[in-house]
Amino acid sequence: MQSHADIVVKDMSRLEHDYLKVSYYTEVAFPEAEVRFITTNNGVDNANQQDSDFIPFLNIINEWYAKDTSKKIKAVFKAKGESEKPLCTNLPYGYMKDPENKKHWINDEPTAEVVRHIFDLCIEGFGPS
Repeated sequence: MQSHADIVVKDMSRLEHDYLKVSYYTEVAFPEAEVRFITTNNGVDNANQQDSDFIPFLNIINEWYAKDTSKKIKAVFKAKGESEKPLCTNLPYGYMKDPENKKHWINDEPTAEVVRHIFDLCIEGFGPS
């Protein structure tokens, strides 16, 4: 009994961000395994070889875009951290917003005491592992 496989993804970046791996899958692994590979947004279908001319360029652009986006996000987090602005929107357990300055956090004493107790238990060896 032979099985048949099709892989359908939204676009090339959904398969993998590393353009070398994508090239290996689309040019070597899938054809050898007789797997049909289709992207809905990029119009790629390995059953139609005319579509495959631009795939390597598309893969390189996808990898560059992912790396560029990652750098930008890291830069935003770094800038927020250096400006002492919170990096998250939900306050960690044990804190509350300062009534006088919503961007400043203060200890919420009843819950902060629970956090201190958990910390003490971890120091005594009752940690998560």
